[in-house]
Parts: sequence; structure tokens; C-alpha cells
Amino acid sequence: MPFDNSSFDFRCPAQCSSVVLQNPRTVGDEQVDFVPLIVGGGDVNSTYRGDSFVCAAALQAQQLRGGCASLELVGNFTDFLPLTANGLSSIGFPSTFPLSFRFLSTTSLRHCTDLRNSALAFNIIVTALLFLVVRPKPIILYWCLVCIGFWHVALFSQPMASPPRSTALSNSFSALFVAYAFWRLAFRFTLPAFRKAPIEASFVLFAKPAGCPASRAGVQAAPLVLAMVLMPGTGFPTRLSAIYQGFLLGMFLNGVAAFGFDSILQTAADLRRDAPLGSALPTFLTNSTTYNASIPLQDQTVFWDALPDASEGWDGFALLVDDVERYIGTALNYSLASLQPGIVHFFRLAAFVSIQFTSSSETGDFTMAATLWPNGTMSFSPSHSAPPAFIQPNHFARTRGKGAGIALCARPLIAPLANP
Repeated sequence: MPFDNSSFDFRCPAQCSSVVLQNPRTVGDEQVDFVPLIVGGGDVNSTYRGDSFVCAAALQAQQLRGGCASLELVGNFTDFLPLTANGLSSIGFPSTFPLSFRFLSTTSLRHCTDLRNSALAFNIIVTALLFLVVRPKPIILYWCLVCIGFWHVALFSQPMASPPRSTALSNSFSALFVAYAFWRLAFRFTLPAFRKAPIEASFVLFAKPAGCPASRAGVQAAPLVLAMVLMPGTGFPTRLSAIYQGFLLGMFLNGVAAFGFDSILQTAADLRRDAPLGSALPTFLTNSTTYNASIPLQDQTVFWDALPDASEGWDGFALLVDDVERYIGTALNYSLASLQPGIVHFFRLAAFVSIQFTSSSETGDFTMAATLWPNGTMSFSPSHSAPPAFIQPNHFARTRGKGAGIALCARPLIAPLANP
């Protein structure tokens, strides 16, 4: 395997434990949702499956040193055990997977100190000096608040990328246009009223973006739109208006700096992301009744039925075996000769279509797992249509050489391909 016996260092941003799956993800025959994707870690060597969120796994294993850690790639591993530690829970996977990793006890990275608290203290001091000592004109004070709030989130408390330079700069220019509208519609009526009361103004207006709760990735547009809609209604020289303005400005700056702007127009696919399509689901013909346990596993074949609805345009099938895409084609069966006997195996099936005149393709919703137990019995999960965590065998070639940089919170070593 190309990932055997190699290691790399990585750095994690803040708040990785709060980065969760936004749609159900299937691992084996189990679904997880609204939690970090962590598979394994419960064995004596703390071995994690390769599609686990690296930073969340490092937090669970207590291997982060100020945000930095190192891991080694193990390759093929069987029987990932669940673990609950340090406020995070992983799930088990009793089968084999072609990529796994373990954390090293040391890392070569330096300067890994978490600067969030230091940066927040510095910003508080600077803001207090602006209100109490410098006391500039209201418009200058306002733009200082905007810049301090935006760059604190973008650089320290919740950066979108690491390093965040180009992404933060592109978002900052758009944020300045909206901030100017806030000044014209609201702040220019309120800030001058507190010019002779700097202490009171510093308390009622200092609703720092760093103190606002982080929005979840799937609803990052909500705080932006809410702030822009409500801000014009706060343009009055009152204490209550100042409190509302400080909170709304903080909510807006936190949303823009941490997540960026969403498009004004979005397609259904943009909003769906990795949620199920609602496509037709294939049906396995092999089941606990038709499967003959007396035949060796190497001589077994799993069968499935033709698609029930050809009008959707599907022209083939995609088969996951143990959460790895093993087959794409038009056949209605798959040989189990390559599978390891004596362990649990999971099979999931989806419709597949090749897009004409292009090299791309689309995969429909996968069924829930048909589970083949070591004793030769098969069982089927009662529900369908949840995204899997899976990789294609040839994905190793495309990811080789990656990982020497910085891993973000929700970035696994490998990523789901096609329609998860």
C-alpha cells in the first residue's frame, strides 16, 4: 500500500471538536450524524480508520500539543474498536479497511501555542484604549471595531483556512461594503450619542465577534442575513439600540470571517451537499435464505436485481464492500473470492450513470448495509439512503504526497468520492 510506513506532521485550528457531520454518514451498518467522524481508536495502539477526522481523533487521543501533532500511516487494518475519551466518542468497524493511522508521541512542529486567549486580551486592551483614551471620531471608532472584530475571528478564533491570508482578504473586502451600509443605516445615529460616555459605550457596544457562538457550517447564511435585516431597525440613539448593534455586528463579522458569504442564488444541489438524492434503490437478491453457508467464501457470489425504475437514466451499479468502492459496471453479481474469511463484511449498492461526452459520472443513493457474518448468515438494515464513508481503491494514487501541510478540522486523510 502506498500509505504504509510513512508519517507526517499536521496542525489543527481551534474548535475542532465542534466540527460535526451535517448529514447522516454510514460506517458499516451504523449511521452517525451531528458528531465528528471518528472510527476506531479503542485498541492498544489507538488505531483509527483513515477517513476519520484527523484533528478530532487527535483530540480524543490527547495527542495535540498546542494544536500540532504527528501521525504514521499503517495501511490495512482489521477490527477498529470504539472509544469514548476526552468528551469525544468514536464508533467501531469490525471489518477491514485499506488505510489507518496512529499518532506519534512527538512532533517536529514548533510554535504550536494556542494564541486565542492572548489575542482576545490584546484586542480588549486596544478597544478599551480606543474608547477611554484615544476617543477618536465616531466613524473612526466604528471602523476600528469592524477591523479588530473581523481579523480576530479570521486569524485567531475561527479561521476558515490555515494559513487564512487569501481567504480572509477576499472576504474582508465584501464585509467592508456591508459594514459601510451598517454605518449609514444605524451606527452613525447611535455612536455620537455616547461620545461623552465612553465607559458606558465600551460596555454596550463591545459585543465582540469572538464571543458570539459559532454557526454550524450548514446554516452559516442565517446570522449574516439576520444581522443585515435587523440592523436598519436599530438606528436610534438609545442604550438598547447600541446593545443590539454590538450584538448584530459581532454576529455578522463572526459569520463572514469564519464561513464567508453564501451565494445569493443556490441550486438544489448546493443546498443538498452530501445528503441523499432520493434516487431509486437497487435490491439485493442474495439474502439469509438464498446464501449457502456450506460453500467456502472464495466460491460465493452476491447477486442483486435490475433497477426498478429505468426512467431515471441509471445505466449501472456501484458496489461498496466494507465501505470501499469495489465495483462499477452493469453486471448483476459480484464474486467474493477476494474477501478475507472469518470477519464481518458489509455490502451496499447504488445506481450509477456515466455522463455522456464527459469523463464524469454520478452515483445515486446507496442502500443500507447487507451484512455477511462469519457464520454464513446475512442480515439487512431496516432503512436505506444514508451517505457512506468510503473510498475507491485507486484513490490512493490521487492522494499520495498530500498531508505534509496542515490538516483542517473536518479533513480526513481520504475523502468520500462520488455521491456519498
